[in-house]
Amino acid sequence: MNCPICFANANAAGYLYEPTKEQIKEMLENLRNNIPVPTPAVQFSGGEPTMRDDLPELVEIANDLGFLNVEVDTNGIRCAGDIHYLKRLKDAGTHTFYLQFDGLDDDAAVTLRGRAMKDVRKKFIENCRKVGFKSVVLVVALTKGVNDSQLGDIVNFAVENYDVVRCINIQPISFAGRASKMEVKRNRITTYDFISLMEEQTHGKLKKEYFYPVPSMVPVSRFVEVWRGEKKPVFSTHPYCGVATYIVVDGNGGYTPINEIVDIDALLTTLEGSAEKLKARSQIEFISERIYRAKKLKVKVGVIKEILKNVHNPRFRSILTDVLKKGSFDALANFHGKVIMVSCMHFMDAWNFDLERLERCVIHYSLPDGRIIPFCSYNTIHREGVE
Repeated sequence: MNCPICFANANAAGYLYEPTKEQIKEMLENLRNNIPVPTPAVQFSGGEPTMRDDLPELVEIANDLGFLNVEVDTNGIRCAGDIHYLKRLKDAGTHTFYLQFDGLDDDAAVTLRGRAMKDVRKKFIENCRKVGFKSVVLVVALTKGVNDSQLGDIVNFAVENYDVVRCINIQPISFAGRASKMEVKRNRITTYDFISLMEEQTHGKLKKEYFYPVPSMVPVSRFVEVWRGEKKPVFSTHPYCGVATYIVVDGNGGYTPINEIVDIDALLTTLEGSAEKLKARSQIEFISERIYRAKKLKVKVGVIKEILKNVHNPRFRSILTDVLKKGSFDALANFHGKVIMVSCMHFMDAWNFDLERLERCVIHYSLPDGRIIPFCSYNTIHREGVE
């Protein structure tokens, strides 16, 4: 494809940047050697990673190195036309496909990607269903005047394909190439624009206040860390970088926002307070492990009581309790198997670059020379020099 908006543009560069399998293995090892928490998730991106015949082998390498979530970013073309290649990726251990999905018609695709894609996306979803693959993220490059009227319909599409789709990730277009100040001002879509459009196009069902900044979930990680006694990834990114909520699908074509099932604020406050109680270990509790275990049991009972009080759906009480008790990828996957995440990631460009956001970045590129560079600075500053 020749996407006019792609970060990686081999046609413009005049050559193809493609690391060898050995280089990629070293890059993956570098991520896993991070301390205090080895990188838990990795995404194979591009360009288009499915153009590589050895991608299934790379997925296997990532799994062997201990990555808990291995994603493949794709336009869907190869897997739509070659179900056997799709099955190879599934069997190799791909956990999620990050599917380019800019709308439900071909107009947006022609504008943003240079070709019609409606039938490709439909076939990709069908092939995933055929091979039993159940974790696809619909990734929307949100562009003013092109596809910003389709958000409500995209949510409905995800609900209709709930057996395969696990997330909608909206990415307002980033002006990482040549753009005048006037063009940026005219075409910029902000996170607030996104949540306002979502409320409008879902007829008030997904309200603006239902979307929480990514770091608001830090109390969940902190509680699990203290409870399990082991380091966990903490999504402490800047609040301007992204927002999200969940919807619970009823199986009959409808859905309920999770905010109407769970008192989110009350639950987060409880978890934050409980984590602080567990961390504040007294001198006698350091001496006596039995006394500390009794304290943990008391805190656990308190958390379960709060879940019972603030979660209004019996099924979700048990799922959330499982996530908090186990703090494992499997428990989290079980939770995501019952919901669809609706999220927005607002990447920076030269026009809105913010060093404070950059310092708190949680998405990075691993490079062949050993550097690990934050996503937005790589695409805004470093990409041309590296590739």
